[in-house]
Amino acid sequence: MIKNIVDLLKLESSYRKYLLSQNVAFDDKGNPLFQVSMFLNEWPDTVVPYSCRNNPALVVDPQKTAICFFTKDSLIYPRLEKVFEELDEYRRFMAVVSMDLTFTSDMEVELQRLIITINQLFTMILAINNIKIILNTRIGSLDCSSAFSNIPKGVLVSSGFLGCDRLQEDNLSYISKILFLFPSKVLIYGKHDPKAEDQLNRFGFDYRVYADVHRRTKSKEVCYGRR
Repeated sequence: MIKNIVDLLKLESSYRKYLLSQNVAFDDKGNPLFQVSMFLNEWPDTVVPYSCRNNPALVVDPQKTAICFFTKDSLIYPRLEKVFEELDEYRRFMAVVSMDLTFTSDMEVELQRLIITINQLFTMILAINNIKIILNTRIGSLDCSSAFSNIPKGVLVSSGFLGCDRLQEDNLSYISKILFLFPSKVLIYGKHDPKAEDQLNRFGFDYRVYADVHRRTKSKEVCYGRR
């Protein structure tokens, strides 16, 4: 059971040992090197958190559904611990958005790096087991070159704005990430952020906003936005 930073360090070590045994390549920063072929490159019909994957009111066709982890950490910890046991479960779905264990810009930088590494190692475990992935754009206060130097350009990425303050007019942090990644598509899960969407429109990025589970339950709305 994950209770503290020591447990996270042990988890990171076990993931890395497994990936090295599978001949996964790493860059000079110790990050796993993802390949374009590992990523989904078409729109899912819907996106749901792992905990909602078996709800027939939300998931019509698993093969057209992407699983995400935009949820509280208490629901994420068991997924981290059981990744190898649950590979077949992920294979039922179209793709999985990379892990989203929480880290924020006010955390110690080394802890942020540890968590983003765990998120990426988890995602690589899925990828090398023939599960299509979608990149999560969360980076906390880390710079793009350290967080995404191991990510190929032109892949499908996902952003979640639930629980985040809306971008202010002069805030270019989000579009800077997108320009660094230069994705083929941007999947936004949850609430609108008008400024972020305006920035995506200005630069011509193809994006869709998928309603979160709470909103879908209330309004039956699945997705909307620029297509």
